[in-house]
Amino acid sequence: MLNFRTTLTGATLAALAAGTALANPYAPYKGTTLIVDFPAQPYYDAAINVLDQFTEETGIEVGVDQLQYLRMRERQTLELAKYFMNPAPADPTYDQSDLITGYVQNIGVAGGEKGYLPGALGFA
Repeated sequence: MLNFRTTLTGATLAALAAGTALANPYAPYKGTTLIVDFPAQPYYDAAINVLDQFTEETGIEVGVDQLQYLRMRERQTLELAKYFMNPAPADPTYDQSDLITGYVQNIGVAGGEKGYLPGALGFA
């Protein structure tokens, strides 16, 4: 028969387990390796300088490819096309209308006028 002490102990252990899980939200991703593209610009070195600390705190390894901007855009366009053609990683609740138009036009458009503005060849 359960008594108050047993119930309290069980509740405490459950709370501690939940707290531990919340304490490290990166635990499920430990050992994952991300490859990121950065423009070959000196100011991105600041981000590169903190990647070791990021890995130490999260367990997530980060590799960096620094490319000239136009080369980087070509690669990202190709990789995103493959990503969007694969339904496995897609979020079934994704709704593009939730995106802020100004943000999409500023950072999420490829093609179009000047290669980055909305236009006939642009897509977001």
